[in-house]
Amino acid sequence: ETVSAAGEGGYAKELTAEQKKQQQEIIEKHLVDADMIVTTALIPGRKAPILVPAHVVERMRPGSVIVDLATSQGGNCELSEPGVCEKHGVTILGEPNIPALLPADTSAMYARNLLSLVMDIIDRKNDAALKLDLADEVVDKSLIVKDGEVRHGPTQEALKNLEEVKA
Repeated sequence: ETVSAAGEGGYAKELTAEQKKQQQEIIEKHLVDADMIVTTALIPGRKAPILVPAHVVERMRPGSVIVDLATSQGGNCELSEPGVCEKHGVTILGEPNIPALLPADTSAMYARNLLSLVMDIIDRKNDAALKLDLADEVVDKSLIVKDGEVRHGPTQEALKNLEEVKA
């Protein structure tokens, strides 16, 4: 049976225990033969799922490299540590904030992205008033609250969980 792990906003969604087991069995066969693995799975507000367990790293060829881009939330590789480490002959890059390593480039890119967003949501013909085109996916997904309504799924979920805790 095929199950999608795609969640909201490009993030992964939490899998059931059985789905995780099936996923691990399938990918472990391929991981042990890989020269390089790049992991990026994040679930907002939760610890990153372990996709590369220690026993897989132990079976990988010496000289292999794992780049774990989820280290800021615990990592997708069980043996990831902040920075660079070597385990069982495998180099693991667990830099928690890779964009910070290239601040000039990332700052310029971030500034261009913000400018593009601002240009999409202002009406330059009407004294720079807001024009929120909800048919534009970027504008729609950027709104957390509109007209008093929480529109952002993870924020709705967090508020729901908060209400349950208070009850």
